[in-house]
Parts: sequence; structure tokens; C-alpha cells
Amino acid sequence: MIVCALFFATTSFSQLTIGIKSSTPTLSAKESSNEYYEPQNQSKYGLTYVSTRSSYSFGLSFYKDLDFAFVMSDLLYRETQVDYRLEMRSHLGRESATLYDCHRILSIPVIAGFQKKNFKIGVGPVFNIKIDSDYGLTKYEGFNLATRKINKAVQFVIGYKIKNHIHVDLRHEISLDAEGDDYNIVGNPLKIYSHPQSFSVSVGIYL
Repeated sequence: MIVCALFFATTSFSQLTIGIKSSTPTLSAKESSNEYYEPQNQSKYGLTYVSTRSSYSFGLSFYKDLDFAFVMSDLLYRETQVDYRLEMRSHLGRESATLYDCHRILSIPVIAGFQKKNFKIGVGPVFNIKIDSDYGLTKYEGFNLATRKINKAVQFVIGYKIKNHIHVDLRHEISLDAEGDDYNIVGNPLKIYSHPQSFSVSVGIYL
């Protein structure tokens, strides 16, 4: 939110273009696993991060044209599902399950870059704020929340402007935080080392 405040503070409203924006769903899937021991029940867990899926995102967009450069910020709502596969081995037997974390997110990218004619290229930070979340791993002994309300990422953008009113952007977002960092196991971080990446296409319509 501080970054957005700075964005507006340095941008005069007479030069600011406001629009609406929507982006395509995304899927990030690069499996990463780790094993953990829970001493109370003498259980051994094998946890695998499977994928992160995001829904369509939609919301407001703010764009400032600076001749050969531009600054852009969005306020986008989206829903995200993180899939895990859990295998549990104990003296009582073996169990496996697929579990999900579901998040409702306000995504705030702040992008700056260069433009020439109708083409633009930029980069900047993304702040993904969790509005509400449902966690799947907490029903198993030893898994506790170490909830992080803001996930940070970096986003690269290549775009094209159609008559200055329609912007079509290809976006590559790389998370700087790992999935699973919302949990600890017996007081220790999960350390799954999974950093989702996603590609999406967004369309913005500006006044």
C-alpha cells in the first residue's frame, strides 16, 4: 500500500489515465518435496508442493504516459489455489491425501518501463495481499500457521497499445516467497523451496 501511495503522490491526476483490467488464469507447476518428523505421534510426513492455480483477475488500472516511459499500477482481485500432496507414515499405518490452500487476494503490481510508439516493456514489484484464506494442512498434527499476509513478487511486462485506449500485456510473474511459508512443522519452517512463476495475458481498457 505504501508503494501505491508513492505512485499517486508522484503522479498528477491530470496526467493519470484510469481504466479497468482483466487477466487470464494462470498455472504454476514445478513439484518440490521435503520430509518431516512429528515426534508427538511419531509420524513421518512427506509433503510435495504440486501447483498453484489462479483464477481470472479483474479490477482497476492506473496508467501514466511519460513520453518515452510509463508508470502503471493495478488493483486486481483474484482467487488462488495451492495444491499439496501429503504422505504420512506412522505405527498406525500409511495415509496419503491431496490438500488445498485457497486464498482470495488483492494483487497490486507497480510497473515502470519504456515505450516506443505503441510498444512498451517494463518491470516492477508485486504485492499480493491475502484478504481471506482457507488452509488444508492444519488438520494434521504438527502443522501450524505462520501466516504471512503479503506475498511479494516481481513482474515483467511486454505490451502493445491500441489507439491508447486498449492495452494488451503479456506478464511474467515470479514469486519471491515460497509456497508453504504460511506453515511451520513442530515450530520449524517447512522449507519446500517452491517459488511459483506464471504467465498471463491482461487487457486494459482506459478512458
